[in-house]
Amino acid sequence: IVYACYSGWRPGELIRLKVKDVNWEDNYIEGGIKTKAGKNRLVPIHSLVKPIVEKYYNEAVSVGSEYLFNDITKKTGIGLSRDQYLSRFNKVMERLHFRLDLTPHYTRHTFITKAKSRQVNMSDYILKLIVGHSIKDITEHVYTHREIQDLQEEIEKIKS
Repeated sequence: IVYACYSGWRPGELIRLKVKDVNWEDNYIEGGIKTKAGKNRLVPIHSLVKPIVEKYYNEAVSVGSEYLFNDITKKTGIGLSRDQYLSRFNKVMERLHFRLDLTPHYTRHTFITKAKSRQVNMSDYILKLIVGHSIKDITEHVYTHREIQDLQEEIEKIKS
């Protein structure tokens, strides 16, 4: 759940991420669903949550799961269903005394709100690339070619 607040994945995308989608060399995860802009996008792994991703990556490899996030306490042990993710989300919200009417999609709101804050002021276009929103600007969409390092620099502007 903390990782979701630093990545902008939709909950349904997050539970579908696979071990093979993690690129440690260039520090990103490739994935996404729903729209053309949302599919097969590169989301940098923020340095503050990299240990979390490493933990789940190593756990997935150790149990032989193709999925990055798993519920190894259950008999099935492989992957996470929407219900399992929702249950974990609700437990965290309760422990932290957060509003219980919030949904797992709230983590996406949190990421985008942080990115757009005055302190961070992430580039609109890079934010859209990260979260999988379409870009209407012809210059940006057609003629500007962003590197993963550009996305990484912008995501690292988020300090906490």
